[in-house]
Amino acid sequence: MARNSTDIEAVAIPSQAMVDKEIGIKGEIADEGYELFEDSAPTPITEEQSVAVRNKIDRHLLPLMCALYGLNYVDKVAMGYAVLFNFRQDLGLVGTDYSWASSMFYFGYLAAQYPANYILQRYQTARILSISVITWGILMLAGRITWLDHLLNL
Repeated sequence: MARNSTDIEAVAIPSQAMVDKEIGIKGEIADEGYELFEDSAPTPITEEQSVAVRNKIDRHLLPLMCALYGLNYVDKVAMGYAVLFNFRQDLGLVGTDYSWASSMFYFGYLAAQYPANYILQRYQTARILSISVITWGILMLAGRITWLDHLLNL
């Protein structure tokens, strides 16, 4: 049988007194997750705030990203330029040795991504990045000292 739009069933809606009584009986709020959700409701962002954040990103983050992408590009093409200056002969690379040497960057990058992302999420980003930069600097100095020692002992 089809229902008519005028057929309305009464639904019991709990009054505030009943809700307060239920909270008083249990001693705590029934749905804590919903309370947290209500407390963390997003606040509206004004147009001025949006423009200020975009300008700050444009001034600080984009130049840094452009510089890092430029250095990344220079790093990746450095081996290509090294081949022009007898890189293969100096290191004794034959056959597919050069291909494997150029792939080592990507293997290391792939292997380090998961641990690095885990560590960055688990600990303070500033501390991890500063430790990484200092460690990288020490490794580069050690490589330079080795190179200098080799140069002086010729």
